[in-house]
Amino acid sequence: IARCDVTNQKVYLKRSGNLSIWELPNPNHDYALGVDVSGGIEGDNSCIEVVRYPDFVQVAEWVSDSISPLNLAYIAKSIANFYNDALVAIEINNHGILTNAELAKSYYRLYQWEYFDKLKNSITDKLGWDTNQSTKRIMIDLAVHKVYEDDCKINSSDLVNEMKTFTEQGNSYKAEGSAYDDRVMAWMIAIMAVDRKMARFGNVSKSQNSSPKSLGDNPFDDYDTSIPNISRHNHDYDFIPTVEGVNQNAWWL
Repeated sequence: IARCDVTNQKVYLKRSGNLSIWELPNPNHDYALGVDVSGGIEGDNSCIEVVRYPDFVQVAEWVSDSISPLNLAYIAKSIANFYNDALVAIEINNHGILTNAELAKSYYRLYQWEYFDKLKNSITDKLGWDTNQSTKRIMIDLAVHKVYEDDCKINSSDLVNEMKTFTEQGNSYKAEGSAYDDRVMAWMIAIMAVDRKMARFGNVSKSQNSSPKSLGDNPFDDYDTSIPNISRHNHDYDFIPTVEGVNQNAWWL
């Protein structure tokens, strides 16, 4: 893992940076960003999750509780440019409307909203991801499927920790008590964007014969230190407690 920061539209190594990278961009791979936007108030995180497709591998994660919705657009653009002009899906509820509008001024690969219950004319001219009671259920169902079927790889222990407390409460799912769910939401938005893009255009990936970008010394020579795929049938990782130690309502169990 490499810790990095994003400044002046550049990604660079920094021990105390907000960006965690598990895999450097490869010019022959495709990527998507899921963006969960907060108001920039301490205690409420904004989060960007980067997923490689078509194999749904989490490659990077950016988190901050002190960035404005407008400035988050520039962070998202920098990370998206770094990851081969990645597809960007921003949750446009509340503060995300401003983030999405600002990014749309200078970036072209934004998720295009679609209807899930129409055969024709399902693609709209609306940009961004709209989370509501119906679409949140779709997101969770897809995420559960990916985890149950071992059809994804999650490298962030912080994301896994948020999964543990992301439970069904009434008619919705959210973090318990004072816990966070920003990483969970951003990751689910990212995999939804990937899933919908693949549904539209097929399972198309680039050839894999080029080297990744460099941040100086490549921090990914030893992959033994990366976190393995999460599986509901495998709880032997240090950061995952036994099933008895996890809330039984946790959506990924």
